[in-house]
Amino acid sequence: MKSNILRLIFIFAGSLIFVSEASAHPAWAIVVDDKNQIYISDLVKIWKIDTSGEVSAFSERHTHEMTLSKDGNILGEELHYEPSSQKYTAALWRITPNGEFSYILAPTETPPKGISIWKNAGGATYYFGQTEIEPRENFLLKRSAKGDVKVLLGDEQKAMNHRQIVLYSFAGMAFAPDGSLFVKNGTTIWKVTLDDRVSVFVDQPQMSAIVPNMTLYGLTVDAENNVYTADFTNKKVLKIAPDKKISIVAQSEKDWSPTGVYYKNKNLYVLENKTVSSGSNPISRVQKVGFDGKVSTVATSGENQSTPLINSNQQNSSGLVTQNQADEQSGKPCAAVGLMIAASICLIASETRKTNGNKRLKN
Repeated sequence: MKSNILRLIFIFAGSLIFVSEASAHPAWAIVVDDKNQIYISDLVKIWKIDTSGEVSAFSERHTHEMTLSKDGNILGEELHYEPSSQKYTAALWRITPNGEFSYILAPTETPPKGISIWKNAGGATYYFGQTEIEPRENFLLKRSAKGDVKVLLGDEQKAMNHRQIVLYSFAGMAFAPDGSLFVKNGTTIWKVTLDDRVSVFVDQPQMSAIVPNMTLYGLTVDAENNVYTADFTNKKVLKIAPDKKISIVAQSEKDWSPTGVYYKNKNLYVLENKTVSSGSNPISRVQKVGFDGKVSTVATSGENQSTPLINSNQQNSSGLVTQNQADEQSGKPCAAVGLMIAASICLIASETRKTNGNKRLKN
């Protein structure tokens, strides 16, 4: 496997200018179902936290984001790399309220353009991405229920020519109660109305007085249309009111950084990732911010859990970085134009974590 990775690196080394911050980006996937069970991802496993706070490993999947459908199913995506064939596949899946796993879109090398887990009431899906070639440009695709694709944001030709390898959005999406959609990159949040009008909801100049040099992950919207997002760089969770007033609702402790947010039943759930040494298994935890503003720890995953996977339909999903998600963590631009090089770097990190985890289980 390592020889294949090295061969990929040498093949694409000619297209590499430099790679900044080779560590993989964190996941922002967190969802709370109608039974108040919490599901999170650390890019290596999906973890389930029941109502008593017990943590169990649900499945091995390289998942970046999840959402809850109106029928109570958890929807998610996954990304997989097969070293023997050097092929990359993406898929969409669902988890029913009873914990049953199945694919919506089976693993494929050529996912339909514009397809994702983010579906509106009319059956249209949205995909927010970024081109790999410098200068990088954001774009938003809308795929109708009939399969027609149109560009809502960005250069139409570049967006339509973009090869969509992944099915996760660029660091976060969320629907508001009125059906409008919020999308974001590391510094800007856009709002998409029901008639497909796109406008900047809030951007870095507006937030700079509160959080300079921010790196935003995750999005969620409450019943009053307040938008929440996690600022990884400054270790803060931000609330942006409909009138654009910005406030801080949570501050992460030392060695922890927020990446995901999810609003449910007047509570805000925050996914945090712990800073660990290189090669160590990822450690995540969920914090709950109550309606009274009190913050409490719900549970921590990845530290002492050694239980078998409760989902038998598991997949050994080695991770990869595409587009420039890893750059958001460091806040530094990555000028690498070799997509496979970035994929190989993330793959090595993912495989190392899995190897270390297996050794711990044997011990």
